[in-house]
Amino acid sequence: MKLGRPPSKDFSVICEAIDCDRNVKYVNYCGKHYARWYRGQDVNAKSRLDRTIEERLWHKVDKSGDCWEWYGSHDEHGYGHINIGKNKKEKTHRLSWEFANGPIPDGLCVLHHCDNPKCVRPDHLFIGTTKDNIQDCIAKGRFVFLKSRPGELNNHAKFTDGDIRVIRNLYEDGMKPKDIQEFMGVNRSCFHKIVTRKAWAHVE
Repeated sequence: MKLGRPPSKDFSVICEAIDCDRNVKYVNYCGKHYARWYRGQDVNAKSRLDRTIEERLWHKVDKSGDCWEWYGSHDEHGYGHINIGKNKKEKTHRLSWEFANGPIPDGLCVLHHCDNPKCVRPDHLFIGTTKDNIQDCIAKGRFVFLKSRPGELNNHAKFTDGDIRVIRNLYEDGMKPKDIQEFMGVNRSCFHKIVTRKAWAHVE
């Protein structure tokens, strides 16, 4: 298919796509909307750059279940996040609450009734203090105290009990701390806590 220009060649004519104020280049569209028409796409569909933050949020939400789950990018804890500016991200459940209720008061958190970090359904969310958030985590069994799950039983542990024994044995055998740190991949602060038993004290 060849590119077709308007018969009048009047490039002051405005593109026919909805809400577009660009001048016509090909057929009856600007270059951007002509490319969509040429590929058989919906000319009036909004691109990611055309959408508002709220539109981008709901564009990636699955509302088929009781929880409305965000299926876009998320952090290591399962909470969704979305770009809201240059090098700036915001959690999707916080945005959902704000779109439904207004700005979040300073110092408060957005919590889930449903205990589903992917959920952005406004009536599944409520606000509370940091203390409320911690108490809610404890009540739902998600807040794990390090003392209750020591060492390698902790999900965030970098080393195993065996690694800790090796570090301490090498130190007791006279190996230089710097060499042990490089060999075992442990930073100086963590190394000091391990050999002084301020950390991993349960390992004999």
